[in-house]
Amino acid sequence: MSKRLSGEGTIYQDAQGYWVAEMSMGRNLQGNRLRLKKKSKTKAQAQKNLREMQYDKSVGFRKVSSDTQFMSFAESWLDMKRESHNRATTVNNYEYLLRHYVAPYFTKSRINNIDSELVNKWLRAMLAQNLSVTTCRRARQTLNSILNYAVEQRLISMNPCTSARVPRPMHEKPSLVQEPLTLPEAQHLLDITQGTYLNTVLTLAILLGLRRGEIMGLKWHDINWDARTLRIQRTVSEGSRVLPDGTGLTRVVENPPKTKSSNRTLKLAPAVHNALKEQLLRQRQHKLSAGISWQEDGYVFATKAGGVIYPTNMAKQFTKLLKKHNLRHIRFHDLRHTSAVLMLVAQARLEEVSQALGHSSIQITKDTYAPYVQNLSDSATDSVADLFLGSEIIRETNRTATGDLPYGVTDYWKPER
Repeated sequence: MSKRLSGEGTIYQDAQGYWVAEMSMGRNLQGNRLRLKKKSKTKAQAQKNLREMQYDKSVGFRKVSSDTQFMSFAESWLDMKRESHNRATTVNNYEYLLRHYVAPYFTKSRINNIDSELVNKWLRAMLAQNLSVTTCRRARQTLNSILNYAVEQRLISMNPCTSARVPRPMHEKPSLVQEPLTLPEAQHLLDITQGTYLNTVLTLAILLGLRRGEIMGLKWHDINWDARTLRIQRTVSEGSRVLPDGTGLTRVVENPPKTKSSNRTLKLAPAVHNALKEQLLRQRQHKLSAGISWQEDGYVFATKAGGVIYPTNMAKQFTKLLKKHNLRHIRFHDLRHTSAVLMLVAQARLEEVSQALGHSSIQITKDTYAPYVQNLSDSATDSVADLFLGSEIIRETNRTATGDLPYGVTDYWKPER
């Protein structure tokens, strides 16, 4: 039997009598040499195992060393995401989902031992904890991305997440989305906040449909006072990081708008223009009071010392406002829904509403908001009915004038001569 070349692997019998197929599979992420071993009871099976390892190596697949844990690789995946200039909020969301939902189940697993059966057990376990389907799906997407990266790094040959799906729960949790405000409710909300910065915030949310992060990310140079326009070119959010000592750090980070379509210029109606002017005067008064301690960041909405207002703090103030005045509970994002529905009720075209909201496609606007507006479908069907009614009146008039019998009328009816 000819001697195998270097790198082709070897077969030998160990002290316990097992036949061992052994092969060098390159190096792991830490640079350590990987040697893969497979034991079998027969020499024939060992030869088969060696051929499989040779094939795996030829197509660029290498196994992870036995001491490489899932979390070790997941941390390198997170670093890759940060270095790839992903949005900070996206990476923070990935990290949150990883640490809260993925890691507790897979932290003791080796990445090459995760299979579809284990993933399915994990998904069922999350549903058993009464987590929402949305949370389960987002957690699955995170694990899927990690394992896709493992495939790219040729650490595993296939992603076990591809054949695992989030099962449907017996009882779907109710949606957190609330009914949009009616016009009287929206007007009342603006009336009770007169003279406060929340009035300007709510004006932008209700009249322009801006997202929370877009509102809090506005800077004064985004406003063209002469042209009476406002440009959306950034959004802010709170990013959390886990420090080496285990403590968390939360700070406000700027990001580009959510989508390419979200980068938009909007016309300022008189009410919006006036609300922004009032906010400018308020901020100038705060700046005079703060003196040298004023922190100039250029944000339209800032603390009394000039620092950026955390979006969650603003949302908490909004919730307290609703409770104080015994108003029905809605989320701040529901004000965006309110704006969209009111635009449609005011007979704005669907494409105009989509552009104002910064949606990536008109279909998103249609699917999300059109069901709220019954008069859209009512007016469409009424228009068609009116069209046929008008045609029938004309036809009836012509038939009567010529003495023709209307359709379905028999001989016992005769037109007057």
